[in-house]
Amino acid sequence: MEKGKAYLYAFLAVALWATVASAFKISLRHGDAYNLLFLSSIFSTFIFFIILTLQNKIGKIKCSTRGNLTGFALESKGIVFGLGSAVIWATFWIYNLKDKRDEVTKLFLNFSFGLLFIIIFMLSQRS
Repeated sequence: MEKGKAYLYAFLAVALWATVASAFKISLRHGDAYNLLFLSSIFSTFIFFIILTLQNKIGKIKCSTRGNLTGFALESKGIVFGLGSAVIWATFWIYNLKDKRDEVTKLFLNFSFGLLFIIIFMLSQRS
């Protein structure tokens, strides 16, 4: 039974990922990447907020941050960014394996902080 459920989740993930990629490609014809990133971050943050509210886990956000919401030489830049992002993601996954907090709460906090950085970036592009 568990194997069938795993196959179903894998199929849904591939199907939804393909749909999202197509939607982003079509959306980029009508707007720029910054606005698309901003809108998708708002949508994701909103969805996770709704899920947390429905699961009655909003109070866990402060607990999961331990009360501190703010504490959280190569020639080619592409190589530096590629290697840097690989190290960042590897570190993220290793720490995430050891983190026993609620998954939805962690996703909500990740999207919230990402949205904050996107807002700061967009505001800096205006001036």
